[in-house]
Amino acid sequence: MSKVLPFVVAVSLGVVGCHHARTEPPHSAADHVGVYQFNEHVSATGAAAEYIDIVGEVVVLADTVTVDARPGPCRADENVRPPTPFTFRCGTNVVLTFDRRDPTTRAGYAAMLAENVSRQVCAAYATDSNGRRYCAEMRTETSQRISRRSGYLTLTRVPGAEASKAPPR
Repeated sequence: MSKVLPFVVAVSLGVVGCHHARTEPPHSAADHVGVYQFNEHVSATGAAAEYIDIVGEVVVLADTVTVDARPGPCRADENVRPPTPFTFRCGTNVVLTFDRRDPTTRAGYAAMLAENVSRQVCAAYATDSNGRRYCAEMRTETSQRISRRSGYLTLTRVPGAEASKAPPR
């Protein structure tokens, strides 16, 4: 057994020494150059809650991303720098983000939506024979609150579309 151990160690070192690391270039936005479309239906919870359709087109170039979407207009957040994702504010309540290295599979949205909230409140009080007050009648009050909904954008490549220019404004 003592003769086998040095042989196993030598073979193991030889295999490890001959192993080559992957020579693929690192993943970058250049791998995703193209024109893509998206269409997301986002809704708040509850009956008669607000919803929004986020629809648009993304042009991915080697070093940048441009967006034309509804709601719009979409404006690039100029304060965002690498490695933070490309960020676009669209309309008054939607933010779109695109990862700098993988913008087509790591794209997301966040939307601020109004949702209805119901609660039971006492509409009328009465007093019992011992002088204690109690609620004699209830009613439902509905109010709205703003909620944040977020998720991933599903981008679909537009066949035959040219990615050499930004989408029309």
